[in-house]
Amino acid sequence: MITAQDVRAAIAQSVWTFKARVPVDTGNMRYNATKLMPLGHDRYRLYIDKNIAPYFPYVDGPWVHPRWQGAKNPNEKFFEKAAIAFANELTSRLNGKMEIIV
Repeated sequence: MITAQDVRAAIAQSVWTFKARVPVDTGNMRYNATKLMPLGHDRYRLYIDKNIAPYFPYVDGPWVHPRWQGAKNPNEKFFEKAAIAFANELTSRLNGKMEIIV
């Protein structure tokens, strides 16, 4: 049987899996702006706090400024990829099954 402590430990480890995929320049977005907020019974919100890292949309989005001369942002959609890694890690640690609902 999985205990509440097991779930908390799995979530904590999965957050580190997420953070490992957050791009690092100064470390601010990975270590300070990545947040896990409890929302109630068995519900959490994992997010990048834009008050701490207001540049998040520019790191995660496509480069559109002429300065980049059509180059692709190597970090584009990192949040989506990190969220999937988080979900996979959590599912694996809890011996669960994941379904993607669109």
